[in-house]
Amino acid sequence: MGKNQVCFSIRIPSSEMNESNVLSWIEELLFFEPSEMYGSLITSRKYIPFNKRFLIENLGKELRREQFKFSLSTKDLDHTLVFKKGIFASSISGHLSSKIFEDVQEEFTRKISSLFENGIGVVASIYAQEDYFWQNNIDPMIYKRRNRSLENIRVIPSPNIKNELIIDSECLPGHAHYYEDIWFGSHWMMWFGKKYYQYIPREALLRFKDGWKTEELSNEALFIQLYPNIWDYDLPNNRELQWLFRQQAGVDEVAHFLENEGKYIAEAEVDPAIEIFTEKNCMHGGVRMVRYHYNDQKQVVPRSQATVVFSYEVDEQGYVVWECFEPVIR
Repeated sequence: MGKNQVCFSIRIPSSEMNESNVLSWIEELLFFEPSEMYGSLITSRKYIPFNKRFLIENLGKELRREQFKFSLSTKDLDHTLVFKKGIFASSISGHLSSKIFEDVQEEFTRKISSLFENGIGVVASIYAQEDYFWQNNIDPMIYKRRNRSLENIRVIPSPNIKNELIIDSECLPGHAHYYEDIWFGSHWMMWFGKKYYQYIPREALLRFKDGWKTEELSNEALFIQLYPNIWDYDLPNNRELQWLFRQQAGVDEVAHFLENEGKYIAEAEVDPAIEIFTEKNCMHGGVRMVRYHYNDQKQVVPRSQATVVFSYEVDEQGYVVWECFEPVIR
């Protein structure tokens, strides 16, 4: 797989991963001629030559498994389309060469948008494969092997392995978090659907206006593009936009809370910009409450500087059961 690969990932509910939908998505999202196919069941976890008839006749067997991975690809793996069903959610992902992506970008992104406008997509993003690798790699030896500088990269003791050092990916603006197969991060292009708002509210995402585009789609979906060109990810201004999105949306606060099963509560901080509370603090039937503190410019700021507070509660199914904007009275 080459360096200039464009990757995409679309998270969807597993209930949508049925034979009819998958065949339809293959037709819509396959922008290359596949030469190989792979399946957890139907190819016995081996790559075999692509055969459309075999695919149509056997795909249903694959999809009936509780978990699976099924993919179509070129022999060099420079182009892939992958369907995966995890424990909690499913995904459509893959990558394309920069040349093909440039040719089909408008059509490709429009088709991703349609998944969200049809209420299927939970969260999706498009990003450069090379950038994702370095933003999430925690092994400093890989930097040395590839003659890449560790300047301005924070190295810390491993919390799991004695006498071993790792890169603190929390200090990198493109690092990813996953909770129950759902992605939390900051990428070049991002889509958000209704089912995502149980984690980060639509209002908090919509208030981010500093990127290249923030668009409201139908069915309450949102599209955000941080900067114009996918390959400009390392420009200082674009790195700042990645950080700003994370901060304004509360990406890391929410992800840390979820990853630690509610053990981390922002109310313990001295002057938090975002506060997360457990069920005992919910007064409207929710099991989790989140508060965002805003100034007059609609920016998330420390509580002491806020002029408006946005609060919401979600229930056990993840539905928003209450939300409220209140002015700060000092």
